[in-house]
Amino acid sequence: MKRLVLILVLCAFLPKFPASAENSLLETLKNPVEGMELYGDFRYRRVYGEEWYLNNAAKDGHQNYDRIRARLGAKHQFTDEIGVDFRMVQELWCFDDPEYKDNSVDFDEAIIDRLNVKLDNFLDMPVTAVLGRQDIILSKWLVLDGTPLDGSRTIFFDAARFTVDMDEGRTLDLVYTQNYARASKTLEPFSEQADRRLTQNDEQGVIMYYTDKSQEAFSWEAYFMLKEDDVAEIAPRYNPDWSRESEIYTFGGAFNGGINDNMSYRLEAAVQTGEKAIDSSSAPQDLEAFGTLNSLCYSFNDEMNNMLTLEYEYLSGDNPSTDDNEGFDPLWGEWPRYSEMYVYTQALEGSLADHTNLHRVGLTHKFDPAEKTKWTNAFHLLWAAQDRQGAQYGGDSDVFRGQLLTSVLRHRISKQFSTRLNAEYFIPGNYYDEAWQNESLFLRAEVVYSF
Repeated sequence: MKRLVLILVLCAFLPKFPASAENSLLETLKNPVEGMELYGDFRYRRVYGEEWYLNNAAKDGHQNYDRIRARLGAKHQFTDEIGVDFRMVQELWCFDDPEYKDNSVDFDEAIIDRLNVKLDNFLDMPVTAVLGRQDIILSKWLVLDGTPLDGSRTIFFDAARFTVDMDEGRTLDLVYTQNYARASKTLEPFSEQADRRLTQNDEQGVIMYYTDKSQEAFSWEAYFMLKEDDVAEIAPRYNPDWSRESEIYTFGGAFNGGINDNMSYRLEAAVQTGEKAIDSSSAPQDLEAFGTLNSLCYSFNDEMNNMLTLEYEYLSGDNPSTDDNEGFDPLWGEWPRYSEMYVYTQALEGSLADHTNLHRVGLTHKFDPAEKTKWTNAFHLLWAAQDRQGAQYGGDSDVFRGQLLTSVLRHRISKQFSTRLNAEYFIPGNYYDEAWQNESLFLRAEVVYSF
């Protein structure tokens, strides 16, 4: 916490240039030559946690550490139709707890997380092509993070993406992606760390994503995704069973629309078929899974932008009494969608942020208590779709995972500086054995400088 206070104090006392001088200096630094733009950010996080794994005997039961991430990139537009984007990122971890980790700055590898060329009017057609390492966000439910094992350090895909503009608000995205668990299989990081991995598997995928916004009252999406996973060499810091073989075909779609001036909705669902193993040493089983994520929002349209959102999410769980695998796979959606803390708890039965085997009902309230300040509070009730056997689970038919409370307070200090405070509390239910029912706490403070 002392480090965070020091950074905030330094930010408050940074020299203040006259507006014209400051803008001139920033423009010179950001645009050193014609057609080039430099950009980047610096993020400091202080994290504190208790019992994320629900058992006080766990060696990682107490968390207290810093995360310090720096990113620097450059874009260059060679012509109106050809541009390149390059960015490098490095994140340091400094642990006070757990006790077995060194209380010092842990210099991690520096990795290129963007390296691509963008081609507009590709082959003289209404197509935009992005080739190379890039961020891809198509569905925050299933397509967002290509590198889930390094947290928010990176989210890139090594991919070829073609976006076809079909006019009148209709687009078709065609994506081929190939990501490896070990970064050096594609681009070797500087000072690569032997215990670092980007994904659980060596994986490749194909995505076809159609978006139609031609109607005024609603929009809709339809998609097909194929994801193939091969077992990869997992470093000792990870559970080897997180890597597994699969061939997953996903068919889905979504509807968005407004009911009136105050109410809006989003309905999304997907079915999955193919094959998926339950762990690294098992043969793939036939996959038959289903998932849906739905929300209903009410906006008060007042000065404080009050909004209430009711969500229901269902992700089918594997039934161990059958020869098939019924567990829904989150594909490239393994990120903290509704909780920063519960993604660690999910590792007890899968891998980090392995969203599956779930019923979730969430009520969220958002509002702006002051200028440039946003506050989001949510209450979630969680159940398992299937009960599980094992030391950390309750008896038969005990499926109530528990209650989760989350709060996020954001404030923008200036155009360049922003801050965020996260607080979460989880009360486990009878899905977990009594020895695994310790209540969990997550606290995080963050300051970001961007340019």
